[in-house]
Amino acid sequence: MFGTATNEALPNKYLTDYAAWDRYMAHVWQPLLERFGAAQAKTIVEVAPGNSSKLGLALAELHFCGELFLVEPSAAGNYILAHYQALLPTAKVTLISKKLGDSLSDLPSRPGLLIANHPLDDMLLAVEASPESLAQLFDSSLAPTEIVSNQFRGRWTEISANIEHLDTIANAVYAEWLNAINIIKPSGILVSQYGSSALKNAHMDDLNASAKSILRRLQCAPLEDYLADAELQSLLNRNKHYSNHYIGTEVLDAHHWWAVRLLG
Repeated sequence: MFGTATNEALPNKYLTDYAAWDRYMAHVWQPLLERFGAAQAKTIVEVAPGNSSKLGLALAELHFCGELFLVEPSAAGNYILAHYQALLPTAKVTLISKKLGDSLSDLPSRPGLLIANHPLDDMLLAVEASPESLAQLFDSSLAPTEIVSNQFRGRWTEISANIEHLDTIANAVYAEWLNAINIIKPSGILVSQYGSSALKNAHMDDLNASAKSILRRLQCAPLEDYLADAELQSLLNRNKHYSNHYIGTEVLDAHHWWAVRLLG
């Protein structure tokens, strides 16, 4: 199990309170962002934040004061824009209400970082979704106990029923990321895609597996300088695992992160 053992039980708030879990994940992200020079970056692009403030909280701790571009096509974008603006009063926060592949002309060239927390499962479902259907797929009003919307579950059932269709969509997500990197040429990339306990509890672990498969392909992309697994793992190991299997084997395992620096 990865992370730091402290013999502490997992606080219940992490299971029932989105805000508490966001703060835990912000603590996980902070040393990684610091290692990649986020505090000094003039521009950062975050993909698919949804209505989660994990990365905004981490950037706030680093006193980020550059420009942050949020690529979020769903209705959650307006909420997270206002929240990030409050968290980062000395930064400029710009919302791009488009999918990653459609946003490239709106993004800066050579941003300091391209970052995303757990984006690939949502991107799989969003590939063929219309702007109107995104609000139903990613319903920000759900309580933690509701896990996923019926539309989200139904869309995945539809996609996964046809393996050739699923392969086509997975290839599209993979290509969307590589195309974005080739065009905007970030100086660093940090992306996580650990297994989601919410999806597992909703009997959608096959979506976890498909998203991780895309991550593995991205990790093998011919890019310049990957952060060594040992260094990445040492940064993740600073965090408590609370003897929780999900945190210790998914969230804090370096194999579920994609970290590249000094591109192009």
